[in-house]
Amino acid sequence: MAMAGLSAAEKSFQMQLQMKRNTEEMSSFLKDMSDWTRDVNQKDDNLKTTSKPNSALPPVRAQPKPRKKKKKQVTIQESIEKCEIETGGDRKGGKIRGYDYRAWDKFDVDAAIKEIDGDANKVRIEEEIREEEEEEEDGRIWFGFGGKAD
Repeated sequence: MAMAGLSAAEKSFQMQLQMKRNTEEMSSFLKDMSDWTRDVNQKDDNLKTTSKPNSALPPVRAQPKPRKKKKKQVTIQESIEKCEIETGGDRKGGKIRGYDYRAWDKFDVDAAIKEIDGDANKVRIEEEIREEEEEEEDGRIWFGFGGKAD
């Protein structure tokens, strides 16, 4: 409604009429909302009070076994210590002193790196194989294909 051509009394009357309509519309909306809330609460109470047929449910399927903790990654230092133990202890005579430059010139760094990497790779491959075997066993147990069933 255009209020440009109306007098002040008519504008006031139109504003009051619009406010009354807004109030009626708002009260109607709130009444509908409270009715809906009451209905939902009644349905919720009915569902809570009805007995639950727990005994009619099938048993829970087999649960997978909890996984074993993974071993920590083998560090280079641990790998070196393991090599020293396997090759005869501390290698007291095999250590090269920092000031013995001629011994360092003869030292084959590439061979030492390959030896360390080879041991680390063996450990890593063994861990991967063990994890795969555990996963396969868990799968057999989970799906009931033999293995160790609980």
